[in-house]
Amino acid sequence: MRASRVVAVTVAVGLMLWGSSAAFAAPPSAGVPADIKETPSEDGSKLTPEEAARQAAQEPYSALANQVSQISAQSDSGHVVSGKIEVSAKRYAVTWAGEVPRELADLVAVAGDQGINLEIARSAHSREDLLAAAMELAQAVPDFAGMSVSLEEDGSGLIVAPPVRNDESSKEALASSVEKLRTRGIAVTFDTTKPPAIDAG
Repeated sequence: MRASRVVAVTVAVGLMLWGSSAAFAAPPSAGVPADIKETPSEDGSKLTPEEAARQAAQEPYSALANQVSQISAQSDSGHVVSGKIEVSAKRYAVTWAGEVPRELADLVAVAGDQGINLEIARSAHSREDLLAAAMELAQAVPDFAGMSVSLEEDGSGLIVAPPVRNDESSKEALASSVEKLRTRGIAVTFDTTKPPAIDAG
């Protein structure tokens, strides 16, 4: 019996596409104030002074991310697509689909008072539209052929890792589906870091 092939439709996004996690970018060797001692964590282990300083620096960003997540959950006019926190640059960039609610706009000033630059960019597409487009693209390729599709962080479109197989039917189906999505305003780019396709002939 022929083994079934499964297409990987992944989500290459940062903050809150599926939850409220965030990746922090902090200086690896930031200076630690002399009064910061080893701090016990909730599980009983101790943080080094550098870890404690890094955690303290991240806390206002985590709180801000939670506020954005709550606003997104309560909004009827839009939702957050992605977010990127850069502690070293004192920056939190959010991509939002739909109308930006007043609560989110007001949060810019609140963040500024804490020394954080909250940037809000409008997403071209909702996450639901992009996920539907990803499934449409994946299902268009015969046997899926090892292809994977992920979402751009800024909500502009999709990233495709081309099929492992290189037969004509796979190439034609992929090209046709990509063209249809692009005519609808959904950008499709290809991941060129993946190894070249294998000719199935």
